[in-house]
Amino acid sequence: MRRTLLVSALILICVVLTGAMLVACTGFQASTDKVASVSLNSYPSDGVTVYQNETPDFSNCYLLVTYESGNTAVVPFTDEGVSTEGLKTSVVGEQFYTVSYGGKSTTASVVVKPLVISDIEINDAPDSIIVVEGNNFVPSGIS
Repeated sequence: MRRTLLVSALILICVVLTGAMLVACTGFQASTDKVASVSLNSYPSDGVTVYQNETPDFSNCYLLVTYESGNTAVVPFTDEGVSTEGLKTSVVGEQFYTVSYGGKSTTASVVVKPLVISDIEINDAPDSIIVVEGNNFVPSGIS
């Protein structure tokens, strides 16, 4: 009976220790380990390019997060904890913005290209267009 109890206790201890080691190896970050700094870890070498008024594709952009304990983690821009501020895709040229995570931030940039109209197609042309001299053209009837 004592032997069975001893073997059962040893098995239980092994299971608990194995579970603790697995949790420690997953990179789980305790909520008490605060973010010390963030920096760009992976950002396209030619930068992120976007056309005017479009949303940039940040799927290949990552932050390197350093915690106060010295541990680090790579966090994608698409993570719900990552936020961006000051990004203006309505203005053509290089635009700088702030990327934040865990209360710390860094600066990144995107290149905004002008939206160029290559052609215009009229689907339903009106039979006639009348413009009176001195008045503005009103494109009603064109879709």
